[in-house]
Amino acid sequence: MVTRYGRLLRSLSLQPAILVALVGTGGAQQPSGATPPDSAVVVGTVYDTLSGAPLRLVSVRVLETGRSVLTDDGGRYRVTGAPGELHLTARQIGYGRASLAVTAPPGLTRQDVYLRPAPVALPPVTVTTRRTRRGASSRPRSPASTSCSAGFTTTATPLR
Repeated sequence: MVTRYGRLLRSLSLQPAILVALVGTGGAQQPSGATPPDSAVVVGTVYDTLSGAPLRLVSVRVLETGRSVLTDDGGRYRVTGAPGELHLTARQIGYGRASLAVTAPPGLTRQDVYLRPAPVALPPVTVTTRRTRRGASSRPRSPASTSCSAGFTTTATPLR
């Protein structure tokens, strides 16, 4: 009995360490390991062009290597590649894709990226509700309809 509880307590005490190892730097998926000294390292921040706010969880990809990282909570990213011209793409749902070429010598190069919001076209959605009484037949009342600028229509039966 004591052994089973001892193992349980030991496994619970390891969970915070495992969580920290998995979460790392606030959600960013940064490459692990040391960067070779002859590599080009590109760092920067991805911003929304309208608000100027940094964007989290943007996928930044180096086309030459095929490697991608996600920006952290502050919109920061870090990618590596061979020195020379690197082609980066940054994309996130709700924003247009940004493609850019960066001349990156060995060492550190800073390149911020700006994404322009792009509306996502969705088909119209209609929601209809009906109020029923226990034991009574289901009679719909006159529906109320609401539309918003995104093209959604909501139809609901008013509750009385």
